[in-house]
Amino acid sequence: MFATAAGPTDAPHTIVKFGDLAVSTSLGATALYARLRVAAEQVCPLVRGGDLASKARANACVHKAIKDAVTSIDQPALFAVYGGKNGEPTAIVLAASQGR
Repeated sequence: MFATAAGPTDAPHTIVKFGDLAVSTSLGATALYARLRVAAEQVCPLVRGGDLASKARANACVHKAIKDAVTSIDQPALFAVYGGKNGEPTAIVLAASQGR
């Protein structure tokens, strides 16, 4: 699985391996979410200068990369972890993923 940053066809991406995790469990899903966050923070642009607009773009990029990866992986336990970390009920996250 991979995390991608928002953007056109040349969006940066990275591979996130999770074959060693039982993502159907809460523990495995939590570990995978942490890996996805680290990967998203690596592929999204670094905040330079510390201005609010740059920080907002970087945060939006990280959020989108994680959400896209979670949706692509399509595991209920991972949706639950994502929802808990982002204040989104699991039912809303699951409904959003069904539109893909």
